[in-house]
Amino acid sequence: LDASALIKETILMGFRYLKGPDPVLFRRRFGSGLEGLIGRTAARWRDLGLMRPDRTALNKQGLLFLNRFTAEAFEELEGEEARAVMRGGVNSRREPPSSALLD
Repeated sequence: LDASALIKETILMGFRYLKGPDPVLFRRRFGSGLEGLIGRTAARWRDLGLMRPDRTALNKQGLLFLNRFTAEAFEELEGEEARAVMRGGVNSRREPPSSALLD
C-alpha cells in the first residue's frame, strides 16, 4: 500500500474508537498530525458537536455518522494530494504525457 492508502486505512480504523487514532503513532508513521491532514473536516465536525473537544476523535454522537465523517475526511485528503501534485510535491506521482505512451 502507498502512503495515501495507509493514511486512509488508519483514519478508517482509528476513528471507530472513542479515543480516535493514536496521535503520536500517527505523526511518527506519516510525518504529520491528523489536524494537518484533515483539519477542515475535524473543525467542521467539532463545530457540529460531533467531535471531542480535547482530541481528534469522534464523540458518541459522532460515531453514529462515522461513514459520513470518513467520506469527508477522504475528500479533504484527496484535495490536499491534488494540490501537492500541482505544486510538484516530493511524493507526487506524475503520469507521462499521453503522447509518450504512443512512442
